[in-house]
Formats: sequence, structure tokens, C-alpha cells
Amino acid sequence: MMIATVIKKKTEIFRLEGLEENQCLQLLNSHAFADVENPNDYKRLRSIAGEIVKKPLGSPLAAKVIGGVLNTSLDERHWTKVLNSDFVSPKLGQDDIFLILRLSHMFLPKHLQNCFAFCSIFKQDYWFRKDDLVKMWIALGFIQQPHDQEWTMVDIGRMYFDVLFKKSFFDKFEDFDGQYYKMHDLIHELTQSVSIHECLRVEDGTKFPSIIPKTLRHLSVQTTNSDIIKKIGELKYLHSLSLFYEASNMILAIHLLKCSKHREAYAC
Repeated sequence: MMIATVIKKKTEIFRLEGLEENQCLQLLNSHAFADVENPNDYKRLRSIAGEIVKKPLGSPLAAKVIGGVLNTSLDERHWTKVLNSDFVSPKLGQDDIFLILRLSHMFLPKHLQNCFAFCSIFKQDYWFRKDDLVKMWIALGFIQQPHDQEWTMVDIGRMYFDVLFKKSFFDKFEDFDGQYYKMHDLIHELTQSVSIHECLRVEDGTKFPSIIPKTLRHLSVQTTNSDIIKKIGELKYLHSLSLFYEASNMILAIHLLKCSKHREAYAC
């Protein structure tokens, strides 16, 4: 519609078709065999990939994500398990792409599931800086202690992030200040879906949702309402708080300090 307005033409609907099967297979293999020196040596796995690629219906995002899941292990049993998964089914339509994305989360180890779910407290199209996010993961205890003395917690956290990036949970961009990362809108929707009982983002600064999970651990709020800060103090199991407010509003800061005296929390 925007382009039609600019070029002063009648608005027409142009529906994007999925990738051709051979293109989809090429994309899937590029992720499934990433960092593999001789992919052609894995003839059986390439055959399984050929069967899998018939099911994501030409979606490039699905091909990338499933390729990342396959890349976890070059064991034939793992690839066959993905092939036979209910999440990858020829019965699924284009509107069911979200079910395919859930497969990627299901195959993540628990510590990476925690790191991924935490990202739901940030708004859609948020610009992630790797080291800033890693510091939050460390503060919240998501990073496992390194066994090798040459590795630091930051090193482990960066490795976690790199794994999630390799599995297409993040896309990389460049700006004048260096690299930053964003989530595809469907990936962001996935973070909200898998973290619904532990994470909450409140963008309406005037009120909280009527129902707040008792298991809520991480909260992001954009507000200038001091009453909301008081309600935050009633959340017994809150571990982290991301609060956006006017820096000059000292009343909010005072209420926040009162709340923080009664629990340990990471505020950013």
C-alpha cells in the first residue's frame, strides 16, 4: 500500500510464494551443516534433509530454524527424530509456521531455554547488544560455572548467545556503534509464548494486567505511575525488574528503593 501510494498506482495485492524446494533445501543444508568441512560425506543425513524440506512449505525462516536444530548433532537418530516430529508435518499450512518454530525451543538445553525466554521482557524490534544481554544473564544466574579456568562467565555467556544466533533466534545488523541483534517478529512471539508464566512486559504505564502469574520472575515496565511501583513490591518471587521512567521523577525512584530493600533484585 505504501509503495502504491508513492508510485501513484492502484493498490494491488502481491502474495509472496514460498521458496522452491531446491532453494529451501539449499538454505536448510547451509544451516544444518554449518562448520562441517565436507557435508557431501553425510549422504544419509542429506537424504533425511531432503525429506524434511518437503514439510516446511517453502518458509525460509522455518528452513533456517530447522537447520539449526539439525546442526545440534550429526547423529542419524537425532535427524530422524526431527523428521518424525509432530511439529514438522505436511499437514501444517503457512499459518502454522509458529508450531515449527516451537520445535527449535523444544530441542534447546534448559540453560539456553532460560536465556531465550528472558528476552521476552524486551519489546519487539529491540536492539540487543550481546555483552549487555550476557551481563544480565550472569546477574540472574543463567550462566553455568565454567569448568576450565581459562574461561570466564562472560566467555560462557557469549558462547550461549552465539549458539542462539547460530540457530537463527537472532539476526545480526550493523550501525555506527557496532553490531546489534534483533529477533524476527515470530521468534519474539515464541519467546512470549514459552515464558508466559515467568516473564511479563507491561507497555501500558497506567495499569497492570488483571491477572499476574504467581510464578512471575522477570518484569519489564514502562511507567510514570507510582502506584504501579507499589504493586511491584507485592510480587513475592520477582528476580529482575526493567523499569523505564522519566529520570527526573524522584517519586518513582523513592518508591523503587523502598521496594528493593525487602528483596534482592536486578534492576536495569
